[in-house]
Amino acid sequence: MTCALLTPELAEPIARAKHVIFVDASVESSRQVQFRELSPADSSQIMAHAADPRALLALARDVFGRAPGAWWLTIPADNLSIGEDLSPLTQRGYEIALELIRKKVMDR
Repeated sequence: MTCALLTPELAEPIARAKHVIFVDASVESSRQVQFRELSPADSSQIMAHAADPRALLALARDVFGRAPGAWWLTIPADNLSIGEDLSPLTQRGYEIALELIRKKVMDR
């Protein structure tokens, strides 16, 4: 699924999924692709219109009774402005991210 924001409505399809990989571009993370396993947050309370992946996992668990195995993959970005091309840093991260996702899917 492609989403501009993580909203509470995503908790239902997350609860039905076998596994979930959240993919996000980030100007705040390291200049490396980061791929880390996630656990649900302690609380499923969402304080804004958009949620953190851990909060969505907690919401899926609390409302629908199940939180699947999940990972958070962040791709480094120079900026997040709208444009037609990816920066070289982001393009390289995108390629690495695709390979990591393929490997994770094949291992399952």
